[in-house]
Amino acid sequence: MNKLILVFVLLAIVSCSNSKTNQEKALKAQEKQIIKEESKFIIDSTSEKEEVLNAILRFHNGMRQKDGELAISAWEKTAAGYTISIDSLGNSTKKIEEPVDEGKLDRIKNWLNNTKDDLDEEIFDVRINIDGELAMAWVPYNFYRNNQFSHSGTNAFILMKFDNIWKIISVADTRYFGKKIHK
Repeated sequence: MNKLILVFVLLAIVSCSNSKTNQEKALKAQEKQIIKEESKFIIDSTSEKEEVLNAILRFHNGMRQKDGELAISAWEKTAAGYTISIDSLGNSTKKIEEPVDEGKLDRIKNWLNNTKDDLDEEIFDVRINIDGELAMAWVPYNFYRNNQFSHSGTNAFILMKFDNIWKIISVADTRYFGKKIHK
């Protein structure tokens, strides 16, 4: 009789164990389905991030190559800019650019095409977040003019997708003059 009771207890334990395993499997399957459903609303693939980065690099490469057309191809025609400049004493000045228009883009393009200065903005540790057709890129940089360090800071780019092409619609940046804050 004791052996029979022991067999029933073991069968009950095995049954509970299998039931628990099946419940765990069902919960994991539900969790995966929820994640799958939620991910439909988040477009944050590596290729999208690469496309956003490529828009930013178009601007930087145009600046480096003195190719104004390439540089402005990264910008939406109505983009805006904001700057916080910090001098060596820590005093800050804020500048709000007028919204960019085609005339201003043409002036930027012509200036880049004709500048005698060598310009380079070294960027690194770029962080990009995407939500559908809106992206934000946090871009630390060191800026050089004629191979001489000028200033460093961070660009905060906002981009939107227009006809499947990422364009910069806004940039806010900090500029620490005479101080290399990024290594």
